[in-house]
Amino acid sequence: MGTATAGATTFGGALKALGASAWAATGPIGLVVAAVAGLGVIGYKAASAANELDKHLDSLQSLTGLDDTAMKDMSKSAIQMSKDFGTAAADVVDSMKLIGSQAPELLKDQEGLKSVTEAANVLAKAGEIEVVDAAKAITGTMN
Repeated sequence: MGTATAGATTFGGALKALGASAWAATGPIGLVVAAVAGLGVIGYKAASAANELDKHLDSLQSLTGLDDTAMKDMSKSAIQMSKDFGTAAADVVDSMKLIGSQAPELLKDQEGLKSVTEAANVLAKAGEIEVVDAAKAITGTMN
């Protein structure tokens, strides 16, 4: 067995022993407390991400002038693109703002803005470049 494998095995065993010790010391109550604490952290992070997305969407709305109904659609699109491309939804909205600033005619074309944003994300992922660079390349070609 190699040194790294032996070290990992020892470390894994230590973690298992620590977990068993924690269970022995606190029993089911400790497990419940840990679970509740973990859920609290997850809830906090989800709320923070939602608040961050809302700030970015508000900024996009001020640029585009879209009404609240249209912005709900933009929000759904940003969330879907974030899932599709493995990025934060707020970053997708930022790429929408960048694309709109580089190609102002897209600020009045909701579907066009979403399409170009998706294309920029595809290019970024395929070319292993930042979305900002992909957006600039696409809008530079458009202009």
